[in-house]
Amino acid sequence: MKCASGFMWGDELIFASHVLEHLPLADARVMLQRVCRALVPGGLFRVIVPDLDAIIAAYLKDAGNGAEAAHGFVRGLGIGAERSRVGLRARLREALSNARHQWMWTEASLRTELTVAGFTDITRRHGAKDLGDLRFAAVEQEKRHMRAVCLEASRA
Repeated sequence: MKCASGFMWGDELIFASHVLEHLPLADARVMLQRVCRALVPGGLFRVIVPDLDAIIAAYLKDAGNGAEAAHGFVRGLGIGAERSRVGLRARLREALSNARHQWMWTEASLRTELTVAGFTDITRRHGAKDLGDLRFAAVEQEKRHMRAVCLEASRA
C-alpha cells in the first residue's frame, strides 16, 4: 500500500523515498527503529535519500564559478530560502510544512544508522530497476535516484 508520505507499509516491505532527510536526526533514528520493528524477520526496507557526497562533489566541480556555485550547493541541500516568506499564507505554509531538509545523509552515515536501528544485509542499490524485491517496482521512480543514495536492508 502506498501512502502520500512516500512510505509503503506492510509487514514484509517498507519503502521510504526522500522522506528521511525531512526529519531531524533524533527523529530519523526513532523512525528507523520503528520501521525495523514493523517488519517481520527477513522483511526488507528500501530507503532513498539525497546523497550529500554527490552534492558536495558537484559543488567542488563547480566551485570556480563563484557565487552561483555556492547558490547551487545550498539549493542542492534543500535548506535555503530564496525568497522572504511575506504574508500570512506564506508564513503558515512554512510553519506547517516540512519541505526543507533537516538532515543530510551519505551512504556511510545511512549505513551506520540502519545498523544501529537493527538492520542487517545492507545493500546499495543503483536505480529504480535495481530491486532486491520486485514488488518495489510498483512504487519506484527513476527520477528519485538522481544524486541520491538508495539502500535496502533486512530485519534480522
